[in-house]
Amino acid sequence: MPYSNINLENLAELKNRRGNSNTPGLIATILGLNYPVAEAWSVYLWVDTSTATPDDTEVVASNLGDPAIGRWIRIDLSQTPQVNADWNSASGPSAVLNKPTLGTAAPLNVAATGNAAAGQVVVGSDTRLSDARAPTAHTHAISDVTGLQTALNAKQATVSLTTTGTGAASFNSATGALNVPTPAGAAARVFGNPVRPLNTAFQISATRDVLAIYSVDIGVTSLLLAGASGRVFLEYADDAAFTTNVVTASQTPNATGGVLNVTNLGPGNVAAIIPAAKYARIRTATVSGSPTFAFTGSQEVQL
Repeated sequence: MPYSNINLENLAELKNRRGNSNTPGLIATILGLNYPVAEAWSVYLWVDTSTATPDDTEVVASNLGDPAIGRWIRIDLSQTPQVNADWNSASGPSAVLNKPTLGTAAPLNVAATGNAAAGQVVVGSDTRLSDARAPTAHTHAISDVTGLQTALNAKQATVSLTTTGTGAASFNSATGALNVPTPAGAAARVFGNPVRPLNTAFQISATRDVLAIYSVDIGVTSLLLAGASGRVFLEYADDAAFTTNVVTASQTPNATGGVLNVTNLGPGNVAAIIPAAKYARIRTATVSGSPTFAFTGSQEVQL
């Protein structure tokens, strides 16, 4: 090969003598090469150019300098090595070769302290990366929300409302029909003014509540020092015998003291709402003396 005479020992020797005043001939001697002219800090290499594949047999001393066999290549050892250091250079000795492709953030600066300003790179210590804030109004496609389309597919697409029949409301998931029966209107009130017996149970209505108002005269008479007192009660219970859940809903008293001979006739009015299916009773009671009781009127309103 054209440079087969150069070996590591030759180069090491050349390196050791680089700082000395060595002549070109000495350098060439160290490398084992011949040189055509003496030039300071120059080395010439003989390169075989006679064939496509260099032939070691042609690189011999008798052929050196023959342009038909090869040519000399000069290596200048006096030049200061050029470092490729200009990142922005596209050509020339200073251009950096095989540069990686930089991202868009490469030319931007990083804030020395605090948060990044406009045109600077945001780093992990920027406080705005962790402070809580409400999201601004925005929209999303259905596909952006996991499982939303599946959930929507399971929903009823449309609902129709009907108001037929009676009873409870119903929903048909197959047709989407919601039926809410129109509630029956309130029954008209029924008024009555019956004569009711005293101290006897009676049922006004088995299905409707009733507002009952009764009037009873309570007569009391006093003679000398003896007085009289009586009381009227309006009660209801679950049964006609008044043995279960007896309730006293209203009562009115009347009395007089003993002053010679005095008769006092006062109304004993009682009123209450009697629940449906309950039994009512107008009960009288003697508290003292000999009071008298007489039914005088009523009004019953079925609600």
